Amino acid sequence: MNNETWRAIEELYKEGKIKSIGVSNFLPHHLEALMETATIRPSINQIEFHPGFMQQECVSFCKDNNILVEAWSLLGTGKMLDNETLKATAAKYNKSVAQICI
Repeated sequence: MNNETWRAIEELYKEGKIKSIGVSNFLPHHLEALMETATIRPSINQIEFHPGFMQQECVSFCKDNNILVEAWSLLGTGKMLDNETLKATAAKYNKSVAQICI
């Protein structure tokens, strides 16, 4: 996201036209670059997150900077449904693999 776009979004926030500002698929280096010039930090970062792709560095960075993480693709586009470890865990707890992922 370029600085001009972010500044325009910040103005909408300051005018009360939007309640919060978030980003999607930003990695730590993207967030660092944005926060160098932003006057309002993003409140949330929507990232792909599931048992096969935990993005721990990104989650930790967001946590350290008070940015909420919202997961998308919790089932790994269906790939997690065939994971043997997740199947065993689901059976152990009498849940579906999808429930374990979520």
